[in-house]
Amino acid sequence: MATLFDFIVKASRRLPGILAGKATGGTTTTLVDSARLTAYPDDAWARGWLLFTSGEECGNVVAITGSDESAGTVTFATLSTGPSAGDSYVILPGIWDPYVISAGISEGIDVMGKTEALDETLSGDGDTRTFTLPDAVAAGEIRRVFMVPTISSSRNDAAVELLHWEQRGDGTLWFSDAPQNNSSLRLIYVVSNAIDTTDFTEAMPSVGESFVIWHGVKAAAGNVVGRPGYDQDRAVQIMNLALELIEQERLNIKPPRAGRELYGGIT
Repeated sequence: MATLFDFIVKASRRLPGILAGKATGGTTTTLVDSARLTAYPDDAWARGWLLFTSGEECGNVVAITGSDESAGTVTFATLSTGPSAGDSYVILPGIWDPYVISAGISEGIDVMGKTEALDETLSGDGDTRTFTLPDAVAAGEIRRVFMVPTISSSRNDAAVELLHWEQRGDGTLWFSDAPQNNSSLRLIYVVSNAIDTTDFTEAMPSVGESFVIWHGVKAAAGNVVGRPGYDQDRAVQIMNLALELIEQERLNIKPPRAGRELYGGIT
């Protein structure tokens, strides 16, 4: 399963000015690429970011403290193992912050990564108006509530949507009128695929990959707009391109949702 780091790398590869290659050697504080890094002047990559995409350090992101043209190296704070010959990497210039890209990816997941689910564990007794919600439902957001008489629970047309209810912050569901006796409650709720944007090992939910990745690109470009030292027209161009592609992807993707049958035949 793809991780947040994988998505960051894919978003990074859509940004200009990056360098991707394979190490010809390394230590716990340096990566050597005599084939590529010798083409850049000293400290050209200082204050940039090094993403290890294979090898023992795969998944690590480190800040680059300097680079040396003649030695073909970039340097960074001490790692436990360091790169070896053949390990692949991606280098981002300092303007492209992987943590900003991560936040953009999280935004994309928040937009498309909400999934509708069904809970049928609660039952009415004709008297109870306040119900304690299962943990999964309490952590989500209830969208619709249906009441189904137990004797007719197999008939979708028997479902009646209840409108006068309130999901409360204490993990309960309140009704203005108690659901009738011998009825089951169908709760349609939304769960969010929230992620920890600082944990690059976190697995990604099954949402539109391109949509999410372009959100990362948009965030990176937006972070540069208005900052001195970079071509502003280029930054705006990248951001607008990302927005256009996000919209295209949005039109091609339907958010995951509960099936029609979960609504008891009512949509």
